[in-house]
Amino acid sequence: MLERKKIRLNKLSYSQLGDYFVTICVNNKKSILSTVDGQTTKLSELGKNIQKDWFLIENNYPGIKTISIVFMPNHIHAVIQIIDDYQINNIVDFIGSFKSKSTVTYLRGIKKNKWRNTVYSLWQRSFHDRILRNQNEFDAAIDYISNNPLKWPTDKYNT
Repeated sequence: MLERKKIRLNKLSYSQLGDYFVTICVNNKKSILSTVDGQTTKLSELGKNIQKDWFLIENNYPGIKTISIVFMPNHIHAVIQIIDDYQINNIVDFIGSFKSKSTVTYLRGIKKNKWRNTVYSLWQRSFHDRILRNQNEFDAAIDYISNNPLKWPTDKYNT
């Protein structure tokens, strides 16, 4: 049996105070969250609801704060910060809660609002993350998020 590649650092709990850059991708890279016009993204109805879910989940994790976020057509980039470790706050649980809540939103939208069912499963498995270890990495991540819509026309996953 093939063993799934581990993408998290073994000795890190992902609950340490600090900044994290995360990317969450729509399954099969379907462009359903937004459209891009120049430097701005325009959220679809689904994208608006998923954005609400992000901040609802963030309210349940008082030690986690979103510093910057962009909802691209088929993925989300965010810089999130663990600002308090008095409660259980870890990135893996936060993203898992968000993906669970937003999947429920997606399935309800298909049923109630007749949204097109374009993907079997809303999100790709897991997510990408990077621990931002210094101010230069933090600034680069913020710039990347800010400029990501401009790069969309040449993005290899622009489908």
